[in-house]
Amino acid sequence: MAKISLAAIKAIFVTGAKPTQAQFYDMFDSYQHKDDTIPSASVAGLDPLIVATSGSTGSQAVGAGKLVTHIVVEGGASAQNINIGTAAAGNDFADAEPISANGTAVIQINHYFKTAGTVHFSALSGSNTFKIYTR
Repeated sequence: MAKISLAAIKAIFVTGAKPTQAQFYDMFDSYQHKDDTIPSASVAGLDPLIVATSGSTGSQAVGAGKLVTHIVVEGGASAQNINIGTAAAGNDFADAEPISANGTAVIQINHYFKTAGTVHFSALSGSNTFKIYTR
């Protein structure tokens, strides 16, 4: 089966036409099923800003006109409660968010940066990785 364009699909399904089994299969192969996992690389505009930290604080600049949708935290070797905010040591996004040792957390943000700004991380221990997803 093959992926076909939307124009080709519309041409198959016109009044009076009798699409074949192969044409139905081609139509279904052209779309993502709800049970399929969609890789973030396949979503236009969903490129994460990746921040690796090894100290007690970290930060990442975010460009003007960006919507931070969520942050994925990959925690270090020890359990910790982290703060995430728009100011150094701020917690307007996450206040003492618990991260288990070597754990991962997804934090929903939905914060629009009208002008360029910075996302700050504090109360960290060990090495951590933060993936900031923007649109």
